[in-house]
Amino acid sequence: MAINTPDDPLSERRVFSLKSRAPFLAALFFVLVSVPPAVLYLGLSQTQSSATSTNSHDQLSSKAINLQGRKGWVRISGADDLNPLPGKDFLIGVWLRPRGVPQAPQSGTVLSRVSMDSATKEGYSLGLSREGDTLRVSVYWKASSGRGRTWLFPGVPLQPQAWTFLALSFHDGRYLGVHTVSRLPGQKALVRLIGGYDIEESIVPDSKADLLVGTHRAGGYRGWLGGVVLLQSKDLTKDLLRTLKNIGRAPWDFPGNIKQGAVRLWSDDLLTDRGSPAHTLVRELNAGGLNSGGKEGADEGQGEHVSEPRVTNLGNYSALSGVAQ
Repeated sequence: MAINTPDDPLSERRVFSLKSRAPFLAALFFVLVSVPPAVLYLGLSQTQSSATSTNSHDQLSSKAINLQGRKGWVRISGADDLNPLPGKDFLIGVWLRPRGVPQAPQSGTVLSRVSMDSATKEGYSLGLSREGDTLRVSVYWKASSGRGRTWLFPGVPLQPQAWTFLALSFHDGRYLGVHTVSRLPGQKALVRLIGGYDIEESIVPDSKADLLVGTHRAGGYRGWLGGVVLLQSKDLTKDLLRTLKNIGRAPWDFPGNIKQGAVRLWSDDLLTDRGSPAHTLVRELNAGGLNSGGKEGADEGQGEHVSEPRVTNLGNYSALSGVAQ
């Protein structure tokens, strides 16, 4: 490595450069000693605030509900747009940060819209069940015609103390899919396709019940409950990987590739809905009953035929995994 000596022309130019900047350095010193510290702090705090706002892990934690293994949920007023709409793809998901998983062989529902006072119990739900050391996802999907049942999906990578967006998708009137978007502090969001079904017939849940986000029984899901999202639009699944990446990258911002009208439910604090039209949310933590008729009952799908996963003929599901950039 070459070292510049005082006789080096380059060294002389550097000394001259410093001399020529002397007035600027003096002015800078004057500003530092003259400007009130509060003003300087304001500028610094704005920069720090901007950096902190990109930490989705902290943002999720600041607005979450800690269920602590007790019964509790958020009730969202029933409306037709909480069901899959004709001719549109459907995605619903909830942010979870588990402390633990349901004890075997129990299961815990994390979101549900099921008409428990109906003979056919039409509706849908998304739940977690433990089989040995494996945590699996169960999807209850049933129409008022009586068609439908519970579908089981492969093991889901829910890590304790890590935030995961667990989502259910339905598209082309026949494909059911389960997806996760995992976030760890300081890491990029990881999108996974857990599995999917071609249900081979048009089964569209048409429940009139409220949507419940949370756990239905003590000893079920234990941990934090974050925001909830419901999107519906034509061909939503064709750009689903990008949508899930955007949700993982900035959980509180509408995905840039989604039009406002597609956002049917978007609550980042489980208190207010930013979707259109807005729904009413009511927290019912440690509540005693689930349904309008006061029935609590067993988990949806109990006693129903349960399908094992077969990931075949899944249409657009072939490349729905990736890392958010």
